Amino acid sequence: MKTPNKILIGSSSGLVEAPYERLISLLLDVQSGMVGGSRIPFILSGLTQASTSANLDIRGGPEHFTVYSTGVHVSRLVNVEVLRKEALVAIYGGYWYRGEYTLEQHQKGTLIKLSIYNIAPGFTKVFVPFLKEYRQLRNGYSSSNPRNPAFEAFLESIGKQLACKACTI
Repeated sequence: MKTPNKILIGSSSGLVEAPYERLISLLLDVQSGMVGGSRIPFILSGLTQASTSANLDIRGGPEHFTVYSTGVHVSRLVNVEVLRKEALVAIYGGYWYRGEYTLEQHQKGTLIKLSIYNIAPGFTKVFVPFLKEYRQLRNGYSSSNPRNPAFEAFLESIGKQLACKACTI
């Protein structure tokens, strides 16, 4: 997906004390098919909590995927873009949200940066700040509250998965 008119809402960074290659394998491993339980790609593990379905139907690839719920009421949950050469995985959905995770080698392990963008098309960008979801997300990146609990939980789950230290920086 080309997103030339991205407006940065906020970003968070973390350090995972694990080799870069292990993070690439963990976060950029998305493949097509019906998946459930431990076979759900790590980057999508939060979707089964947000959905009524315990399984996901991942279609497409190798760079662009669409993720659907399964069961009686099938619906599109998100789109995923995996750019292995750039060490980037993006999750986007609705008409305005795009979250990009980028990985970078570091002397102590791997840096992870999450950047959240407003990608609403054209003039509709001006309406996004009025959305409840946008305001909640934006408030999480205010200067008076530099912590991002969701990103901290994400890093914690990476640390548990890889049995290493992971923290925000």
